[in-house]
Amino acid sequence: MNKSEKERLLVNIGRFDHYYDSINNKIAVYIAINTFLLGGIIGTYFTINSKLSIYKTSIEFLIILLILVGLLTIAVLIYTSIPFLGFKSSSLYYFGTISKNTFSDYKEKSKKCDEKEDLNDLREQVYFLSKGLSKKFSILRITGQSMLCQVIVLIIVSLLIFKNNI
Repeated sequence: MNKSEKERLLVNIGRFDHYYDSINNKIAVYIAINTFLLGGIIGTYFTINSKLSIYKTSIEFLIILLILVGLLTIAVLIYTSIPFLGFKSSSLYYFGTISKNTFSDYKEKSKKCDEKEDLNDLREQVYFLSKGLSKKFSILRITGQSMLCQVIVLIIVSLLIFKNNI
C-alpha cells in the first residue's frame, strides 16, 4: 500500500469534514440573516403601508419580490443542509454502511479488509465527499448572490420609502 497516498486521502477526508462544518455554519448564518430581513421587511411594510403616497405600487411590487426571493432562498438553504444519505456503497468508512451491519458483521468485514480494498475505499470516500462539497458550495454561492441582490433591492425600496417623507 502506498502510505503517502493513504495519508493524503485521510487528510482530505479530515479537510472535507471541516468544509462540511463550514458549509453548515454558513447556511445557519444565511438563514438567520434572511429571516431577519424578511421579518424587517414585513414588519416595516405593515407599519408604513397606509402612509405611502408615491411609488406605492413599485414599493409593494419590490416588497413582494423580496419576500418571495427570501422565502425561496431559505427553502434552498434548508434543502442544502439536508445530509445526503443515499450513498450506495460497502464502505467501511461511511457511517451509513457501517450502521446497516450488526457489530459482529462489521467487525468481520473490517478484519477481512486488505490494504488494497482499504485504499480503494478511501479513494471512493474522498471522491464522493468532494462531489457533495462541490454541489453544496455551488448552491451556497447562488444563495449568497441572491441575498446580495435582496440587499440591493432593499436599498432601492428604502430610497423609495424615504421619498414619501415617512
